[in-house]
Amino acid sequence: MKLNGTLEEEGVYFVSQSDDPEAKAEQVRTNEPKTLTLRIPESLAAGPYRIEVRNTAYNSDTLRSGLFTTELTVE
Repeated sequence: MKLNGTLEEEGVYFVSQSDDPEAKAEQVRTNEPKTLTLRIPESLAAGPYRIEVRNTAYNSDTLRSGLFTTELTVE
């Protein structure tokens, strides 16, 4: 999923699997249809997260999202 930057809500989010708030990745290095390389926010609290990508399709204003099933653990 490539990020088009059409909407403010677009981006890669770390969704907490506990009670912590979600966090948006502010630094995206590679933004291609099959590859996203990003930096984990330093303020991210320790715990389990899942990664959610939110974007709009080409020539659309409708936000869509994809939630990865693999869990990421921040220590």
